[in-house]
Amino acid sequence: MANSNLVGRKVIFPKALLPRIREACKGQPSQQLKNFYERGYLEYDDLKNIKKNYPQLSDAEKLAHGGDTFYAWVVGQLNALRGRVKEKKENNTAAGLSNQYIKPHEKQNTIQTPNVVKITENTFKKLKQNGFLY
Repeated sequence: MANSNLVGRKVIFPKALLPRIREACKGQPSQQLKNFYERGYLEYDDLKNIKKNYPQLSDAEKLAHGGDTFYAWVVGQLNALRGRVKEKKENNTAAGLSNQYIKPHEKQNTIQTPNVVKITENTFKKLKQNGFLY
């Protein structure tokens, strides 16, 4: 996974965003949003789930989940986190390090395929005449 090092990363829930979210929620935030605020942060997985599920919500549910203001903040945070990972890989590649987009690995359990010999019709006849085939 390209962003595996982001799993478990915590993003602080911004206190300055709260008044705008309350305004969007019309004073009725969802329990999930309340939990994020009480906890004080969102994890990378929380951000991914919000981004994935938000478009399928009804308009009333979207408002309860912070509206477009909160959604835009979540998408911005995800893009920033992922952008830093990509930028680091690009910089390391430009500095001459080996390909940063694949993990170093060794192939294991390689199975060599047997050599396949094509037998033409003439070869088949010769083998049959010499008694190698019955």
